[in-house]
Amino acid sequence: MKKVLIVTPYLDHLGGGERYMLEAASVIESAGYQLYFAWDNLEQITKLTNLLNIKLINPQLDSNILPLYTQGNPLAMYKATHKYDLTLYLSDGSIPLLGGKKNVIHFQIPHHDVGGHKLTTQLNLKKIN
Repeated sequence: MKKVLIVTPYLDHLGGGERYMLEAASVIESAGYQLYFAWDNLEQITKLTNLLNIKLINPQLDSNILPLYTQGNPLAMYKATHKYDLTLYLSDGSIPLLGGKKNVIHFQIPHHDVGGHKLTTQLNLKKIN
């Protein structure tokens, strides 16, 4: 079974990005993929899905990825996401180095001050679908 990772640092509160990511997770899971969240608390996810009336059947957690948001180690994020067929990442404007076979970034709002001209950003974009 193919594995999909949902990466969002905002599953501890309710907002539009959370609804978007959880709706995407529901669609992905209903298509037969095994769903993982880069999170450490399944109860928070269940609470949000119940509140938003979104159905998830069997979400799993990959809590090893959660601390990588703040570590500033792109290689660690790449390695941690490498085992996934798809990584769906909710971004705050940054472009992470993702190692999934396919990688999709969703920007919640436009970030006009993100130029994307740095070499590291250009290299990271090569892994984004």
